[in-house]
Amino acid sequence: PYFYGVRVEQVYAAFVDDDLRLISCRLLFEGSVNQAAVNLRKLVETALRDRATGVILAHNHPAGQALPSVEDRETTLAIRSALNTVQIRLLDHIIVSGGEYCSMAEGGFLKPEA
Repeated sequence: PYFYGVRVEQVYAAFVDDDLRLISCRLLFEGSVNQAAVNLRKLVETALRDRATGVILAHNHPAGQALPSVEDRETTLAIRSALNTVQIRLLDHIIVSGGEYCSMAEGGFLKPEA
């Protein structure tokens, strides 16, 4: 419902504790119809301020499909790396378009790093 009727890309983050209990859910970034830049520093600072141990990201594709783009994949890896430096796990990155969604974790993209 966060993305219903939204015509620009938005990025939300759900911050959770070790037991996956929701601490907060925040709109962090808003962009254009096909792009929303993610500020890694702001994301990490917010997770630390909320004392989160895990983050679930969600963003929309208002004019496309619920599939990760090359940029989505690259950004997700950069976010995971930044969060890992402060011992916070990126649990999932969900992409929503219309009534469909794609979970990058369910798709195997967020397998633990070797």
